[in-house]
Amino acid sequence: MKGHVGHAKGLEVDIRLMRNDGKLAGTDYRSKPYSRELTQDLVNALRNHPNVVKILFNDPNVQGVQYYPGHDDHLHVIARP
Repeated sequence: MKGHVGHAKGLEVDIRLMRNDGKLAGTDYRSKPYSRELTQDLVNALRNHPNVVKILFNDPNVQGVQYYPGHDDHLHVIARP
């Protein structure tokens, strides 16, 4: 898994963004079905976990995340071992 070493070790996970239409499908933060409010709630819950050290995501209006290229359509959560 080139470029995904943390995923292979179980320390990183990608999570689809929350939607406002209830569908189980992908979206990005610029799309109409994207729910910034629900995504912020998810980020807040993840940040409260003691092992979560960083969340990569590109919506500039979501607090508690760090910009990283290629992360417009998912949260990339990094945990400590």
